[in-house]
Amino acid sequence: MAILINIETKKSLVLRNPHIFGRSASSCNTLLTGTKASRLHCSIHWNGSYWLLQDSSTNGCFINQVRMTKTKMKRLKPADKLNFADLDSETWQLVDDSEPKSMLVPLNKSLPSIALEHVFVLPDENSPEITLYLSPERRWLAESNTGTVELISGDNVRTSKGDWYFVGNYPIAETCFVNNFHQEQVLTVSAEFKVSQNEEHVCISLAIADKTIELGIRSHHYLVLMLARKWLEDDSHNRQNSERGWIDKSLLCHELIMTEQYMNIQIYRFRKQVASLMSDSIILPQPIERRLGEIRITFDEITIIGGALL
Repeated sequence: MAILINIETKKSLVLRNPHIFGRSASSCNTLLTGTKASRLHCSIHWNGSYWLLQDSSTNGCFINQVRMTKTKMKRLKPADKLNFADLDSETWQLVDDSEPKSMLVPLNKSLPSIALEHVFVLPDENSPEITLYLSPERRWLAESNTGTVELISGDNVRTSKGDWYFVGNYPIAETCFVNNFHQEQVLTVSAEFKVSQNEEHVCISLAIADKTIELGIRSHHYLVLMLARKWLEDDSHNRQNSERGWIDKSLLCHELIMTEQYMNIQIYRFRKQVASLMSDSIILPQPIERRLGEIRITFDEITIIGGALL
């Protein structure tokens, strides 16, 4: 995410897409206090490859003390210094020009802003109440015990330890076209479980298109194995896809001798593990999904090798 620092006050800000500067408190992301600044002075936006400054003011914008041409957008580069309206105004310096990310901005100033990547839980990994993740359509979703909703900029995300509001920095249309081009075919995901006879070791590998992703052995894989077994059981009874694999959370917690909070931690760890191994160009549907009181695994094909002899 791109960052500007105010040279005088040392205040830093994260650029939104677009980010508007000016004197209008109701219309701008960053207020300019100088008397020569315009109501809507300028905007900085991400074009899919880099950040561009567009001047819409009366008194102009300066990049490295040179007034930019108003009719042309100007590419910004790290270390560029910006002045709005005149050279005596506050100086802002671009210290990071990375692409924009969707964010959670705290309503309580003592909490940090959060740049969203892969899978994230609130309020923290030890007390997961809300899980945030990207859909294959690259929209951020918020999942809780009451259901899953798509987040829209300005939505509040409330937890027992603090509240945030969501700022969506989604790609422009051209970038979306590129992403959709890479994902225009539906990817099927096959999961293979290799289980030791005492069931203390569960190794998972995923087959996606022509690639195999090894997840290795993790403690949270046993929970996923239980979900996989329920999926196979329902499959053997020819249950329709929409109803296949669902298991009551309280029953699962009872069988695994764990609290629902710890189960949520295990689910988060598995989701994060899968997401961290995928390339940025491919976003899969969540490997585990929820509905009220129930969860299930969502892979297209499942194979289990080994395990306890029944």
